Amino acid sequence: MTLTISGVASYTLSLPPSVVLTVAATTGAPNPVVDGAALQVVRIHSDGTRHAVLTDANPRILGGVWTGLDCHAPYNQGMLYEITAGPTATSTAVWLVSTGTWLVHPATPALSVKVDAVAVIGDRTRSTRATRFQPIANTPVYVSDGVRNSVTGSIDVRVKDPAPIDALFDDDSPILINTPGTTGYDITWMWVQPKDVQYVNPAGGWVRYPVRHAVIPFEECQDPATESAALTCTHAATYAASCTAYAAMYTTCAQASLDVH
Repeated sequence: MTLTISGVASYTLSLPPSVVLTVAATTGAPNPVVDGAALQVVRIHSDGTRHAVLTDANPRILGGVWTGLDCHAPYNQGMLYEITAGPTATSTAVWLVSTGTWLVHPATPALSVKVDAVAVIGDRTRSTRATRFQPIANTPVYVSDGVRNSVTGSIDVRVKDPAPIDALFDDDSPILINTPGTTGYDITWMWVQPKDVQYVNPAGGWVRYPVRHAVIPFEECQDPATESAALTCTHAATYAASCTAYAAMYTTCAQASLDVH
């Protein structure tokens, strides 16, 4: 029995850098992987954290092969892919190289936006969840469940046209902030729930100024569940540019104490 997974970096101008995944399995004797077997695909980042890959809905081995797309892989770091279809297999290291910053939709790659520039990554806060009790004539007592709230902050990006960013935020779903992660980028790869987004004219309202800033307050959130964000993509030997997606997107973004990756 053989089960293998491989990943190849793919770059298309209008879509975020992605990894094309190919799984191959023996479906004949001896010890076959059953045709139609359900797949679980996990991405392992360089820091060891594990993240379910948001692929097409209900990925399955068909005729010994499955091909999928990972639009949410981090940039400029080695990562591994792990596939489970009864047995488990792990890929060799895959790198996705990018010098740009993308705001990536969880289910519709075409809605993702490559920003012209990151103007500011604001201060970030992890607020306490401890509750204060004040005994009479004594110092206060704090009761906590043992974790802090997730990171809150903001990112200020420069755009020539605010319309694509507005379309990205239109369904109010979480987004992925995916930056090159080089020196100075205090955020590298983070799922966030955008708060009240502002579109700002940095020239103080001068209408002929050619760019605008989108100021995006956010709270870090859990990765979207694979059941609520599923990609449906078609490709040939390389990544085809036509990707469609479906999903009821209103994924609840629960507070979680996650480190900034």
